Amino acid sequence: RQRQMCIRDSDLSIDFNDKENYIEDFRFRTDLRDPKMIFLKSMLNLCKKNDWVLMDDKGNLCEPNISNIAELIKDSNPDRYLRNPIEFFENLE
Repeated sequence: RQRQMCIRDSDLSIDFNDKENYIEDFRFRTDLRDPKMIFLKSMLNLCKKNDWVLMDDKGNLCEPNISNIAELIKDSNPDRYLRNPIEFFENLE
């Protein structure tokens, strides 16, 4: 069973195993243009509360805090796109 929620351009997805009663996968994507980072802060608090670590789409792990997230974001596809959209599309493989 999968549940989704969307706030602006942020979203989350939860894959829950009903048979075994556990979360198989929990993913979220946040809109970095949100100046107050409400969604991101909420997700980080949830991760801290449950002792979860974060993993980016390349498999890099980090603790759920803003400074570690900033390191994961640096030079990511969204970061490169926001810095220079034309160059980003010219360099797509």
